[in-house]
Amino acid sequence: MKCIRVISKAQPVTFDDAVAEREVDLDVIGLNATRNAARFAQQGDYSRARLYNLEQADLMKRAARTETQLESMAAWAPQQRALEEQLQDDMVQELDEGIALDDADDAAPAEKEVQAANLLFRTARRNDDKANKLYQMASKSAKKYVNK
Repeated sequence: MKCIRVISKAQPVTFDDAVAEREVDLDVIGLNATRNAARFAQQGDYSRARLYNLEQADLMKRAARTETQLESMAAWAPQQRALEEQLQDDMVQELDEGIALDDADDAAPAEKEVQAANLLFRTARRNDDKANKLYQMASKSAKKYVNK
């Protein structure tokens, strides 16, 4: 016998930012921020990873009002800081070594090939410890959020 589970709960939708921020689940936002920023960093796009990380931090700071939201923010903040510090350190090290890798999104088409090569170079020179940390962040489990 085969069974199929049907989820029929309807969620109301809002287009009002204030309402959305008031009701936001910061655990989910934090998980998404950690995963996506780490994935961008894994691809070598450190600027994009840092920007995404900081944008999500701003959203969480604006939205964190309730006790639960403040706790979620406090639990996520150390991960955010660790990723930001790692990326900053890597970028400073590149500059110290005379390697200026520009991963700007507004590069001209001819520069896109150079940019792609830079991202590959950046991922190739990453040591195992840093690669492992990024992998762990990018594959962070959502199990604790599924049964809410």
